[in-house]
Amino acid sequence: MIVKQTSNVVASVLEHLMNILSLFIVYRLIITELGMDLLGLWSLIGAIFSLTNIGSAGFASSTLKFVAKYNAHNDNDSVTKTIETSLITVFITTALTLLLITLVVKIFPNIFLNQQEYNIINPIIPWVIISLFIAILGRVYLSALDGLNSIVYRSYIGIISKFFFLGSSVYLIGRMGLKGLAIANFIQYLVVLIMAFFFLKNKCHDLKLVLLRFDKRLFIDIFRYGYQFQISSVFQMLIDPVAKFFLKDFGGLVSVGNFEVVYKFFLQARQLIVVVLNVLVPTIAKLKEVAPDQVIKLFKKTISTTVIISSLLFALTFVLLPGLLDIVDIDMDFTILMYSVYIYFGLLANLIGITPYMFNLGTGDLKDNTLTSGIMAITCCLFSFIFGKIWQAHGVVIAWSFSQILSNVILIILFFRKEKLHLSTLLQKESLILTILNLMFVTICSMVIVVAKYNTFISLSAGLSICIIYTLINYYLFDGVSVLFRQLISLKNFKVIGRHIK
Repeated sequence: MIVKQTSNVVASVLEHLMNILSLFIVYRLIITELGMDLLGLWSLIGAIFSLTNIGSAGFASSTLKFVAKYNAHNDNDSVTKTIETSLITVFITTALTLLLITLVVKIFPNIFLNQQEYNIINPIIPWVIISLFIAILGRVYLSALDGLNSIVYRSYIGIISKFFFLGSSVYLIGRMGLKGLAIANFIQYLVVLIMAFFFLKNKCHDLKLVLLRFDKRLFIDIFRYGYQFQISSVFQMLIDPVAKFFLKDFGGLVSVGNFEVVYKFFLQARQLIVVVLNVLVPTIAKLKEVAPDQVIKLFKKTISTTVIISSLLFALTFVLLPGLLDIVDIDMDFTILMYSVYIYFGLLANLIGITPYMFNLGTGDLKDNTLTSGIMAITCCLFSFIFGKIWQAHGVVIAWSFSQILSNVILIILFFRKEKLHLSTLLQKESLILTILNLMFVTICSMVIVVAKYNTFISLSAGLSICIIYTLINYYLFDGVSVLFRQLISLKNFKVIGRHIK
């Protein structure tokens, strides 16, 4: 059990590092070969068609929960039926949602884009549709592997598929433009689907590729869990397209492209923490079945580690940003700097809130996740319009950040109340100090970048020095950051968890 959990964590981190590498290479290719406008357009198209997940995200994610549940009881037949029932459900809902979105885009193209933009993306729409369809089906298999606690295989699939994506992108983008990028995406998701089925078949020998079995009883269970996750997913998926449409209206495609690049850099930092927390979800689901008293003990250790490591990781990302932008051939300016500040605090709040969110997924209690996702979507829509009118594109990004902070603070408070944990722990001296340190750090680094007139070398040198001081202060105040980080993935923790699961 110990070796398996550690392998899952290491493999997940390696997969994410591969994602970061591909992000840099592909973004640089798009920006240098196609320009910032087309990057913004690609981001906008992705946001539109990502709404396809509205019809399937909840059912795909239910696979993890119920595969983990039946696997904990060694019920292999129910594991296989869960996968096949989920696949049939996702196939139907995805096909219907894709058809609806495609018809809307084709019949009312000017709702989303002007005629010139529509002419550019029209040839790639078929590739985008088939890629998303394959990706969503593949996600069911990947969720099943997670539920079986075989995350290491999922990571192998992710790494190999990214190699295919990188090779295809390098070859096709320069020759075919955005269509080449769409084809590269298709190749990546096809590799994921094929490999995920292959690995899963080795674990579930009765799993079929065709003539799938549909179990009505399992469908009802999956639906009861999935519809709550579905509602939460709908709200979350609305945030990205809404923010980007408002950005396009108030700042143009270049603003969308700037937001996309900065957001993706911070998102990759966020995902380094999330991939570790993802490893815990099937474990939480099993503990809920066999040792429920251990769930809160694991939460307390996880949340304290996540808060401090998230702050340090985001601080490092912020100071490295001028260099990262330079790699993808973008010059730092005041607009990008301010976007970075807004996104920094928005995603930092999101990352701290992701711990109770993941624990709710593992235990199956999704009411708070759904409520706070709704708050996030509504506040993002409302304030993007209001702030956009006042501060243009900056106002939209501020609204996006505000919605992240508000909803995740509420989620944390609700989780503490539900589990009868003392809210005073959220307001203790260390939390206040950490908040002040983050504000001071971002303010000082931003002033240095402005005074240095956005010079990459000076900004990086001064920022790294400030980051070292910031890290040492955290180390002194919070009893050693390295010790806290080891708590999350320590062999001692996995040994305790392993005993209960066995």
